[in-house]
Amino acid sequence: MTSFPFVASGTILGFLCFFDCELQTDELLVVELLACQVAAKLRQLGKEREEAEQRELSARMMGLADSLLRSQSKEELYGKILDGAVDLTGACQGSVMLIDPDGRHLQAVQAMGMGSEIARQLRLPLGEGIAGGGALRGGALLVRDVEKDPRTARRNRPRFKSKSLVSIPLKLNDKVLGVLNLSDKGDLQDFSETDLKLLTAFSTFASLMIERSQVKEETCRLERLSCTDPLTGTYNRRFLNQRLEEEVNRSQHQGLEFTLVFIDLDHFKGYNDRFGHLAGDEALVKAAQVISTTLRDMDTLARFGGEEFCVLLPGTSKHRGQLVAERIRMGVERELFSGVEGPGAGRLTASMGVATYPDDGTTVSSLLNASDVALYQAKAGGRNRIVAAKPASPEDQWPAYLPA
Repeated sequence: MTSFPFVASGTILGFLCFFDCELQTDELLVVELLACQVAAKLRQLGKEREEAEQRELSARMMGLADSLLRSQSKEELYGKILDGAVDLTGACQGSVMLIDPDGRHLQAVQAMGMGSEIARQLRLPLGEGIAGGGALRGGALLVRDVEKDPRTARRNRPRFKSKSLVSIPLKLNDKVLGVLNLSDKGDLQDFSETDLKLLTAFSTFASLMIERSQVKEETCRLERLSCTDPLTGTYNRRFLNQRLEEEVNRSQHQGLEFTLVFIDLDHFKGYNDRFGHLAGDEALVKAAQVISTTLRDMDTLARFGGEEFCVLLPGTSKHRGQLVAERIRMGVERELFSGVEGPGAGRLTASMGVATYPDDGTTVSSLLNASDVALYQAKAGGRNRIVAAKPASPEDQWPAYLPA
């Protein structure tokens, strides 16, 4: 037998063999030249195949990255991260586990191949188990046999079809966010170094998206705190002023009208004195709930201060605003605010002033003043009633304050 290796860049790619024949010198030269040409072609084809595979892999990674970027919620993001990891490796079971705010536990936020109840209860102390240990160390773990690998050395659980698994930390720089766990490839083969490399590359972007989601969530939480009343959960006065400015500008440019309803709970100081401040706080929370049930999604409810609330009704006439105010008044009047027994116990009423842009004012301050004047007209007129703002005549002299 005479053989000619296909050698390219010092690597043997194959052989050309001749059996039961003896080649002459000129034939040897021709075959050697042919072998060199074949080797060069094989090398070229190999490079083209590698480049095509790399392009395909890059396209898959870009597609997965784009999918993660388009996630509308953290739950959707976690689901896409696990789906992407499964797509890259062919795994049939897996989970995404993140470190709790306490910094001492891992909590499953997404799982595949296990019941939802098991997934919800999947919570591990850092350092415990394969996932907990991986999170603590911050290093990737590829296991081909969970029973024989000295790093795991544990009996395989019945719910796993194979003994191979991979656990990848989700981290940015040295900060570990959680762990991505996968097991049971569809063909029941072991996870490979290629799988590990793919998941490591994918986990870097996944970690970035998780961090982005967490920062966004914390930012939204802080924004909510800055614009909401901590007791009632309604918007605060600062946010109301901002919304009024926006609505004045919008209505001015589009020729629209809107209505502002100023609400005050009658005799609230006496209610506090009778039932205590805790009961008073509960009454404010319940009053806010009663008011909110009458409103649309586009409307804004804010606690103006103390026992005063304001409702902004975009695109609403004064007549429609008065109808909304009447529903609020009736709702408050019917509500039992305290479990204390006795005639009239736990009952509250509300007085309201209604002002409309642009009839009663074209600025935030003028509208607030108009609705405030109307409110105190309602209180002076006997309370538990609604008064709509009207142009004030020179002789109208309403006091700046009336006892609640």
